[in-house]
Amino acid sequence: MKQSETLAALAPALAAAQSELKAVSKDRTNPHFKNKYATLDAIMDEIRPVLAKHGLSVVQGMAHPDTDVNGVVKAFVLETMLLHKSGEYLANAAVMPVAKNDPQGVGSAITYGRRYGVSALLALATDEDDDGNHGSDRPTSSSSRPAPAASMGNGDAPTEKQVGFLHKLLQSSVFTDEERKKYEAAATSKARAKAAIEWAQQEIESRKAAA
Repeated sequence: MKQSETLAALAPALAAAQSELKAVSKDRTNPHFKNKYATLDAIMDEIRPVLAKHGLSVVQGMAHPDTDVNGVVKAFVLETMLLHKSGEYLANAAVMPVAKNDPQGVGSAITYGRRYGVSALLALATDEDDDGNHGSDRPTSSSSRPAPAASMGNGDAPTEKQVGFLHKLLQSSVFTDEERKKYEAAATSKARAKAAIEWAQQEIESRKAAA
């Protein structure tokens, strides 16, 4: 996480805003896995008036795109910045792989990145908290489960359940071998594993519906 040299004005403003923020309504249900989550629209509708009241705002954008030899975007960094009217800021960033090489694929990755970026920065609970393991109570054998990815030095490595459940989801026939490798490699923390799990759930649903 990045921040301005001082947070003397932002810190109390954020504390006041968080005391007023309500639980974001989980307004969408994944019909395939039955888990509930809050959409980006629901999150922004809840936070904007409260942040504005305390001189805060959120800015998000793409950076550092990773492209192939043909210039097609394979991944990018989604940056989220919380600004205070004093000029102070807090910022985080997440690497978002792009699964489908078309505008819909890029748009989907941007939406996921924006939702998780702002939720993490404001400490919002926007999903059913089950480590992304809805319906995964059955044990996963160590021989078939990939090893947990490195934690990127933040001490927040994904749980074994998250790694196992993501691996299980990615075995769906809707994914290519390249997608499986990419998303398992990208799950380097609990937050990123959770994002990858939700992406996989949504992709299974949408791709099967389109087939």
